Amino acid sequence: MNALSIKERIEKAENEFTIALVGNPNSGKTTLFNALTGSNQHVGNWPGVTIDILLGRAGFRNGSVMIADLPGAYSLSPYQPDERIVRDFLLQVQPDVVIMVADASRLQRELHILVELMELGFRAVLDLNMMDIALRKGLRIHAKKMSQLLGIPVVQTVGHRLGEKNKLLKAATDASKMPLPDFQLDYGEAIEDELKIIIELLKTVPISLEKYPPRWLALKFLEGDVSVIQGLSALPNYATIRTQVLESAVHLEKKFGYDAETILIEKQYGFISGLLKETVSSHPNPLKRRESTEKIDKIALHPLLGFPLFLLVLAGLFELTFKVAEPFVFLISASFTEAGRGIMAAGDILHAPPLFISFLVNGMIGGLGAIFSFLPNLIFLFSGIAFLEDSGYLARGAFIADRVMRKMNLHGKSLIPLILGFGCNIPAILATRTLPSRKDRILTMVAIPFISCAARLPIYALFAGIFFTHYQGLVVLSIYLIGILVAVGLVKLAAPVFFKNEQSALVMELPPYRMPTVYSIYRNTWRRSLIFLKKAGKIILGAVLLIWFLASFPHGAAYAGHESYIGQLGSLLAPLLQPAGFGYWQTAVAFIFGFLAKEVILGTLGTLYAATSTDLHHVLMQQFTPLSAYAFMVFSLLYMPCVGTIAAIKRETRSWKWPLIIVISGLSIAFVLSIVIFQIGKLMGLG
Repeated sequence: MNALSIKERIEKAENEFTIALVGNPNSGKTTLFNALTGSNQHVGNWPGVTIDILLGRAGFRNGSVMIADLPGAYSLSPYQPDERIVRDFLLQVQPDVVIMVADASRLQRELHILVELMELGFRAVLDLNMMDIALRKGLRIHAKKMSQLLGIPVVQTVGHRLGEKNKLLKAATDASKMPLPDFQLDYGEAIEDELKIIIELLKTVPISLEKYPPRWLALKFLEGDVSVIQGLSALPNYATIRTQVLESAVHLEKKFGYDAETILIEKQYGFISGLLKETVSSHPNPLKRRESTEKIDKIALHPLLGFPLFLLVLAGLFELTFKVAEPFVFLISASFTEAGRGIMAAGDILHAPPLFISFLVNGMIGGLGAIFSFLPNLIFLFSGIAFLEDSGYLARGAFIADRVMRKMNLHGKSLIPLILGFGCNIPAILATRTLPSRKDRILTMVAIPFISCAARLPIYALFAGIFFTHYQGLVVLSIYLIGILVAVGLVKLAAPVFFKNEQSALVMELPPYRMPTVYSIYRNTWRRSLIFLKKAGKIILGAVLLIWFLASFPHGAAYAGHESYIGQLGSLLAPLLQPAGFGYWQTAVAFIFGFLAKEVILGTLGTLYAATSTDLHHVLMQQFTPLSAYAFMVFSLLYMPCVGTIAAIKRETRSWKWPLIIVISGLSIAFVLSIVIFQIGKLMGLG
């Protein structure tokens, strides 16, 4: 959703009070948005979680307030796409109040964007968030004095606490009643003289510039802000203004010894430093040890120990996912089994049509039962990932993997959509919008389909549970690592072919460690599980019923037999899979329908084998060996993205070129790798 469509939606809400949340990445802004609006938007503890503008409403004083959560940004000078989104929204929508959310423990860095907001003339509220962390660091912030010096309300909050809502909304409504701020940072005589000359020229422009304060425009011209310069290049006296700006910039550079942009930023940070000296103090604590984040990072980011430790944590997560979920999986599986038996018994008593009973037992129970039995695995995995995200450790895993990213010539921020890909590839593709260059966006999109999403996990859970009972977690982890290695290799090959001589800057921010709240983990887990359930209720159910229909006809053919429509289709393709050890027509059909959604693979097998999950175990043990089962999992991982992912790539690249490259590459690698694994395993006597 772009700023213009957001603007249209806000304009439809007549007389509704509008608040924009602005802040640096990782300031707790989206957590506050969720607390204010009840939104289920994803909250993750690394920069770039908010990809687009999010809207929500909050009830306050017998009315409602429209709240927009803007992407995390360090500046209103759009060096990155997300910073452009923030500035475009503010200038086009003109919210009633802007709440600047700042990490109270790192105000020196956080407040730069507040200075820019105030120079733009917005009514603002400063939210000193994460006060619990600031207090633990020994910081004492005098909010009342800071409010007096800035001329805006200043509020102290702890974002994950649900009781902060009214405090913030009251401050915002109070700010809306105040006159428009007339904030003017004193840049010193030399700079102010040059600004006055440029401002006088801007005032002669014969068109309205009401949304753009002349002083702010003068500052942006002097900074060399490309988007402002290009946006105003059609002005009648643009050439005169541009000439004067260049003269002023040269004059200032001669006087100070460096460029105008650096001079202005230095002055702004000087103001921030002075403000903090007046309002922030630290109380000594002789018992205070070195900050825990630094102590943990000595091990977590160790050049030799860091990566093995990260793999060990992931292995532990997968192992716990299967061990803890096992009794719940059995319970759900047994429930579907009993439901199927009950329906068959009721059908016999009521003399129901056999086709209808087959539809319920083989189609509904057999297909959906094979999928939903593994919902506990997903819930425990999502909970573990949410804990690692919110604690800050997952960002460390991204950081220690940065060496690989450098060799791939990808931007450091590519790690964010790649990690999101472990949940679902589709939002991960959309998350590439925040990357600064087309090269980074496309290469990241090439890698994402090979990152194992949650939809593939039920496949691994089933096969690893049957054939690798004692080390399920390690086997599943190896499948995930294969996907990562294939993604790395493919991007490594694509970069020099399609993007010669293009370099990417690699910068990653490491958030402090935090103890995740139970509520935050619950919200994240519920949101992700709900996505899975919605897919099951739409695409998967429809696919399973289509498979049942094709397996039941033509009349006279045995259900899911060789002569059924689906049996004939699968028989044509099964020989292609024979060298990989799973050349059965049922598996061929499962992969065809898996194109709709990866969860459908299990539903297809459950439907075609006319079984519930419990019986499916027995059938698979007869047809597969541990070696062919492993090759099957590798093929399931690599062979083709789901149709939703392909559509997302097409939409983001505006071309069929990259979806076709990814599909052809995936099929080729899946065939080659699964065949190599099976054939080499047979030669080694593992078959």
